[in-house]
Amino acid sequence: MRINHFSTVSKILIIILTLQLISPTFINAYSSPKPNHLYTSPVKKKNLAVRTLKPLQQSTNLQLVGPNNDTNPVVNETNQIQLTAMDNNGSPVTDVTFESGSPDIASIDEKGMVSGKIQGYATVTARKGSDSVSIFVTVAKVNGNKGKQVTGDTKVDSSGAIYISDPTNHIIFKQESSNATAQTFAGQSGSRGKTDGDALKSLFAGPTAVAVDNRAQGGIYVADTLNHSIRKVDFNNAVTTVLGTGSPGINTQNTTSFSQAAFRSPQGIAVNSAGNVFIADTENHAIYIVDFTKQEVRLLAGEPGVSGKVDATGRSARLFRPTSLSVQSGSSSFFGSTTSEVLMVADTGNNRVRSITMDGTVTTLGKINTTSAPPLDSLNIASINPLGSEIK
Repeated sequence: MRINHFSTVSKILIIILTLQLISPTFINAYSSPKPNHLYTSPVKKKNLAVRTLKPLQQSTNLQLVGPNNDTNPVVNETNQIQLTAMDNNGSPVTDVTFESGSPDIASIDEKGMVSGKIQGYATVTARKGSDSVSIFVTVAKVNGNKGKQVTGDTKVDSSGAIYISDPTNHIIFKQESSNATAQTFAGQSGSRGKTDGDALKSLFAGPTAVAVDNRAQGGIYVADTLNHSIRKVDFNNAVTTVLGTGSPGINTQNTTSFSQAAFRSPQGIAVNSAGNVFIADTENHAIYIVDFTKQEVRLLAGEPGVSGKVDATGRSARLFRPTSLSVQSGSSSFFGSTTSEVLMVADTGNNRVRSITMDGTVTTLGKINTTSAPPLDSLNIASINPLGSEIK
């Protein structure tokens, strides 16, 4: 019976996280306003200008552009495009080093020539001295001439307000209710940078994921991917940088102080009911938990900088480009009675759903089958509880 239970629950869970992986802008596990349900955002795609590309105002000393000064370059599979590093005056910059965070999707050589490998998107970084800049490069299928859109995320707070990230335009939307119009909540549309302060005067760079801490001292946490940082918008509409240096980096120790913590294109973030924050350090293939009391970031699972697929505990486990995260109650028999919470991970590079317990034990639950997932409208997502227990 336990095997059958695992199989049934696993299939439901995998379908849900598959849909979140395919289109995280339109499906998420929410803790509110009804804490025992999953919700789909009522926001229509047409309300989000995620494909409308505007000239970017770079705030660093470097810009990185593709052909025709495209700030959101696209390359076909098996094809190549040239990226160019420029200063703020538009003059080419020499002696620049390039790197791709996902070379299996798009590689780049020392001269800035990008080669498309497989459909998806990669974060490409240019460095010169202490300056660096990162952009998304989309790889399109040759036969369809369509790439995998750089998708955003959606979460709901306890009042029912909806928060939507738009990585292409570098902003966070807020929709006060399901019937309201989405308004800019943080950032400036079409302008990228890393500026804290008043939410509407702040700057982000490719924010891909959001998470809500409903406590009075909480707020909206943002995985600011191209800034390689974790940002927070509090309930007084003030933006602060919580973690990250603004440039890609890696944490080599099990615990790292806030001031030293570094990430490489984080694309997943989650918060539990106690306000603990979990981070998917996507291109470092690791998962972290944030300890605000000790002002430390603690490695939960994965070997930073090493990809793979190994079910184990802590550093012995291996992941490959983890993205979407969701904290689930583990009180049901599915995970065992001694497990309090479980972190669900869309392990994108491995095309798998993984679970991580609070001691860092990683378990593979099943394959993400992106070709057979049912259409979003065909599922009554609000009626599905993947673990048969309360979702917090």
